[in-house]
Amino acid sequence: MIDKLKKIMMVVSMLFVVICFIASIVMALILPEGDANVYTFYFFALIFFAASVWMAMNVYNVFNSGKK
Repeated sequence: MIDKLKKIMMVVSMLFVVICFIASIVMALILPEGDANVYTFYFFALIFFAASVWMAMNVYNVFNSGKK
């Protein structure tokens, strides 16, 4: 039961991180070119991309740990 809940929470967390990554990219693309906040959203996108990769590796490890 706990392992199933752990897997669900990991997938939901990864989903939210990916949503934040997509939102950062969209905001950077929507803003006008001269706006100072564009680089902030690109920075956020970079951070969320790294977090997405990290979460994907963790989710992969959690799902594969039960097979051994």
